Amino acid sequence: MLHLPRRFYFTDERTLTLSKGAADERRVETLLNALPEDTGIILRHYSLPQQQRKRLGTIIKNTGRLLIVAGDPQLARCLNADGIHLPQWQSQSLARANARLSHQPNHWIISAAVHDLGAGHAANQIMANLIFTSPVLATQSHPGAPNLGVLKLAQLVSRAHQPVYALGGMNEQAFKRLRHTGIAGYGGIQFGTPQ
Repeated sequence: MLHLPRRFYFTDERTLTLSKGAADERRVETLLNALPEDTGIILRHYSLPQQQRKRLGTIIKNTGRLLIVAGDPQLARCLNADGIHLPQWQSQSLARANARLSHQPNHWIISAAVHDLGAGHAANQIMANLIFTSPVLATQSHPGAPNLGVLKLAQLVSRAHQPVYALGGMNEQAFKRLRHTGIAGYGGIQFGTPQ
């Protein structure tokens, strides 16, 4: 049976950069090593130059944590990552998702972003191993954005064919409050305080 971590840290281009070379690399290593145990990492730097994305992925891989690369199967293969994450805009187009997933390693974990029930159906079609749904709660990274709330979260979890991870305003306390909905875990761009 596939062991999935309790939480996932999503890298964020606003807070995790390598623009200053070795000093930034040490800062990134320190930050990643300080993450709670049982935390996987989603490398989600879409606009970072390829060489820097590869370097950041290597740093993550060297932590020994589960590494899933967002939206770039070629980089995931290059890094010998544990899987691929498909943003909703990739997973909802079945043809695009299948093209992205063709020739995938058999051991890969496939995760998909799901922001509504239609995207949940698409995640089932591409046989995702887990889904991330957001925003569940109010979040500092998207102030004023509407959120799913507890009832819609529970509905999405009940219809999912795979473990559901909650994003948006999540931390350990929020996870414990929402565990009754059936979520498998949570993720975010920061831990310890609500986003």
